[in-house]
Parts: sequence; structure tokens; C-alpha cells
Amino acid sequence: MSQRKCHHCGAVYKDAAAPGFNNLCACGASLHSCANCVHFVPRGKLWCLKPGVPVIRDPNASNRCEGFEFLMDHHGGNAPARDPGAGQRGGDALQRWNDLFKPEN
Repeated sequence: MSQRKCHHCGAVYKDAAAPGFNNLCACGASLHSCANCVHFVPRGKLWCLKPGVPVIRDPNASNRCEGFEFLMDHHGGNAPARDPGAGQRGGDALQRWNDLFKPEN
């Protein structure tokens, strides 16, 4: 079952609407943060796959990014799982990578 969970403690977020800019989990972590977004990539210099969004310095802090989409946990674990095709461009990036490095026949 897919659920939306806190990036810090794994607590399930049960509200139907996306969290507001100032919503906090019971553990104190911000729910409207890059770390809870489908577009967030937790490595490298570029953290967000969504074009045109503002640069956020702390991915765990609350922010006002309009591109926020809550990450769904499809695996039932305590921490959200990162699906490479989950973001708007995630699947496109994988396809471009495969096209670039496909073997020539």
C-alpha cells in the first residue's frame, strides 16, 4: 500500500491534502520540504529534478516551493523509497541515459 511518510521518522501522513508550508511531523521535521518531495535527489549538486523551481539550501527545512509533490512510499518501510521514475523527469532522464549508452549493433 502506498503511503506518504515523514522523511525523518517514517510516520505516516494521513491528511488527503498536501502539507502546508509550516506543517511539522510529530517528530518536529518539516513535512513540506525537499526531502519529502518526489523531485528530490539526495545526492550531487543538483537536488531537484523539476525545472524552474527555486534553489533550496537545506533540503530538510520547510520551504515555499510550489513544485512540491509528496513522495509516496511504495515499499512499506520506515523511510520513503526513491523511485527513479517517480518525478516528472525521472523516467525521461533514465531513458536519455539508456539512449546515450546503448550498444551499437
